[in-house]
Amino acid sequence: SMDHPRDLLALQMDHLADFFHGDRDNLRGRVARALPAWTDGEDGYGLALGLLSFGFEECGDYGRGEVLGRRALKIEPQDCWARHAIAHVMEMQARQEEGARFMEDSAADWAQDDNGFAFHNWWHTALFHLDQDHVARALELYDAALAPGEESVQLTLLDAAALLWRLHLRGEDVGARW
Repeated sequence: SMDHPRDLLALQMDHLADFFHGDRDNLRGRVARALPAWTDGEDGYGLALGLLSFGFEECGDYGRGEVLGRRALKIEPQDCWARHAIAHVMEMQARQEEGARFMEDSAADWAQDDNGFAFHNWWHTALFHLDQDHVARALELYDAALAPGEESVQLTLLDAAALLWRLHLRGEDVGARW
């Protein structure tokens, strides 16, 4: 990323590696170091802002994370990573009602069938509802968007199980969903 800061694939793969390694400083710093190589208006600039937004959120700078995420969404409303970062900000600030509305009102932008990250954003949406005791809505979202299918991968299974576990801990009957 330092030698080729405009390589979006490498930047995103490094960003994901930083996330999975729990390296929140580089989650923010790596993208911040690459961003000066970009110019507002260029293809890819919005994605870089969305990645940086998540890095700031993970480092506890919720205000800056939200500002960057919203700026990224103005550039590209379908940026699921920026929307995800803002969802994290809202969750951390206990803005569940606003978060559920933010996610559901914009689902047409981020929940396309070809978006491999939509399942995780649906999970966040379900959590917003669960935090408001809207158990029926959380289960509707599980059934519609999170329930494992034949093509499920480990990350989708993780989100599905995490939602069911939260419901179980609350004493909710999830039926045969396990």
